[in-house]
Amino acid sequence: MVAGLAVIIVNYNTPELVSEAVASLLATRGEIPLEIIVIDNASRRGDLRAALAPHEAQCAQEGVAAPVRLQVICSERNLGFTGGNNLGIRNSSAPILMLLNSDATVCPGCLQSCLDYLAKHPEVGVLGPKLLDPQGTRQLSCRRFPSFRTALFNRYSFLTRLFPNNRWSQAYLMSDPNDTDEPRPVDWVSGAAMLLTRRVYDVVGPLDEAFFMYAEDVDYCLRVHQAGFEVHYLPRAEVVHRIAGSSRLVPFQTIWWRHRSMWTFYYKHYSRRIAFFDLITLAGISARALIKIAETALSGLRNRLKGEAQTP
Repeated sequence: MVAGLAVIIVNYNTPELVSEAVASLLATRGEIPLEIIVIDNASRRGDLRAALAPHEAQCAQEGVAAPVRLQVICSERNLGFTGGNNLGIRNSSAPILMLLNSDATVCPGCLQSCLDYLAKHPEVGVLGPKLLDPQGTRQLSCRRFPSFRTALFNRYSFLTRLFPNNRWSQAYLMSDPNDTDEPRPVDWVSGAAMLLTRRVYDVVGPLDEAFFMYAEDVDYCLRVHQAGFEVHYLPRAEVVHRIAGSSRLVPFQTIWWRHRSMWTFYYKHYSRRIAFFDLITLAGISARALIKIAETALSGLRNRLKGEAQTP
């Protein structure tokens, strides 16, 4: 018997992207019993229900042959990525759960490959498919757990950009070009497309809502490891992910959320409660946030001036 799958999609002002994500699920589900639960996080833009109306009609027709359900839940306030997903999970019943970003679409065969793999590997609590950008280039969606060295060798650091093939960046990002395309255990996978079993969720619990968005996937995978389960990466299952499809609409808030989550993760898992080291870490994270804010502001100004110069 095919295991049922509940896919949770959190929407914030991206109804068109959510419609594409849902369409990809319906087009690739085959005979998989499917629940699609869309959480609207108090959006102020677009008409989500209108965007999903054609898919609701399709679900009603297809559900006669194989169970499929599309549910929209509207929150009166923005619960963040974690709160929205937790709300969706609480309203689901399938034995397998999938968190899918609104700016992601699943490729043919992805869902069945993931379900087959989880059925054969009961030790796996979280499974991450391969993420691709729209041009087909692999995104670095499985990583090692961060350490203090990660501040110098993360995906966006100056040293990684200047020396992309250095061994420290490659080790953290798991970006070695000689890596095989075989499934493998990893430390953590991106929450942009992440599957977990109901059995593991019942043990580990919900996403930690102290993380409004960002780093919640690292935190959850660490908790899965601590509970005695494994996290695996499955390259043969593919998802196309348009990075920042939603967050680009609120760039400065996004910078705040990202860096607040960095601090939250550090303080929860790495802090020894020694004030000196905590203050040094907080200062470093704050400095990075200020640099990102300045870069974003300058980029916006350049684009605005460029647009004005091109206006006849």
